[in-house]
Order: sequence, then C-alpha cells, then structure tokens
Amino acid sequence: MLAAVGLVVWAGYRAHIPAVMEDRRLIALPRGEGDPIDPLDRQYQSLIPWLPAHGTIGYLPPLTGEPYGGFLVAEYALAPRIVVPGTGAEFVIVPAATVPDAHPASSASEDPRLHGFGLYRTFDTGARIYRRAR
Repeated sequence: MLAAVGLVVWAGYRAHIPAVMEDRRLIALPRGEGDPIDPLDRQYQSLIPWLPAHGTIGYLPPLTGEPYGGFLVAEYALAPRIVVPGTGAEFVIVPAATVPDAHPASSASEDPRLHGFGLYRTFDTGARIYRRAR
C-alpha cells in the first residue's frame, strides 16, 4: 500500500514539473530587460500629486491604437481613483500620444473633445492634465 501511494505521488509530481517549468520560462524576461509596462506605469504615477486623492478621473485616449493599453495601466497606477474614458470628469488625463499636434506648452488643445477644459498641468513626458473650466 505504501509503495502504491509513493508511486502515485511520484507520478503526480513528475507530471506537473514540465508544465510549471514551461510557465516559468514564458513569464521570464530576458536578462537586463524590465517590464515594458514599467515606464508607462511610472508616467501615470508621476501625475498623482496633481490629481484629487479620490474620485473620478477622465482619460482621453489617442484616436489611433495605443501600445500596452495605456488606459488599463492608468487605471492600475492611479487607484483608488476611478479612471473612466472620456471627458465626463473634472480632471482629464491626456497622454502624450493623444494630441501630438498641440504645442506642449500651449494651454489650448487642438482636440475638440477637450472643449470646455483648460490646461491644468504639463509633464516632461508629454502627458497633460486638463481641468474643466468653471
């Protein structure tokens, strides 16, 4: 009986080891490389001092595709704030790729989606925060 239990435990152990090793290789990054999301995460975290501690924050996505899902990274990095797409909130985050035709120091945006908003803060990364005009 003890030999049978030992055999079952050994077989189960051997059956799962290759799968575990394969999963580990899939998530391992090449040496010297960091997670490609980290710079974007740090970019959104740098906005935190300029945003309200709680509440809803708008997010204006680029009109074209966005690498690494910037909206999803913003949701994670800015928690506990609720990040929503669009301009329904008082504060709106505008990633650098969203309005490339506007001058970085300009207080006005060429994007019609930001009508009624004024530039609140610009960042070296090109990201901007707009605030609804009162």
